[in-house]
Amino acid sequence: MANKIKAVFFDLTGTLYNKGKWIPGARETIDRLIENNLKIRFVTNTTMRNRRQLKERFEKMGLAVPQEWFFTPAMAALNWFAAKKLTRGVLPLVHSALLADLEGLRLVDDEPADYVLVGDMDEQWHIQKINRALRALMSGAELTALQKYRSWMAPDGPRLDTGAHVAAL
Repeated sequence: MANKIKAVFFDLTGTLYNKGKWIPGARETIDRLIENNLKIRFVTNTTMRNRRQLKERFEKMGLAVPQEWFFTPAMAALNWFAAKKLTRGVLPLVHSALLADLEGLRLVDDEPADYVLVGDMDEQWHIQKINRALRALMSGAELTALQKYRSWMAPDGPRLDTGAHVAAL
């Protein structure tokens, strides 16, 4: 009987690795799938790291895979915006690392904008950026979120996540 599996999708943190170390059996599973020529993709909900950074994290843990194997919320947004008619552009309220994954998208720094794209900015949140987004929304831009989690667990404890800022906007 032919192998009916066409592709395998993996979540990253907590599924394949945690704190920079492979979860037992994860690396061996990936290696075996690669050996059997199965299509593999790594799907994540992180909105603070781009695909290059994820690839580099894998390399630090001893596994080199193509950058194209990583699918992030920024990539989903890029594909989604490609189907939209943008006349003014997208105001990104995202971590600076994500800008690399949004290349090709018309990004603007201020209003007017067609959309405000919100992701987690971690330490880069600043009231001026939030106010620019608010003004763009009040001028007719549509709000788009890369995710809507209320909080996340940072090494120093809970922190506000994208959803809290989306609710505020």
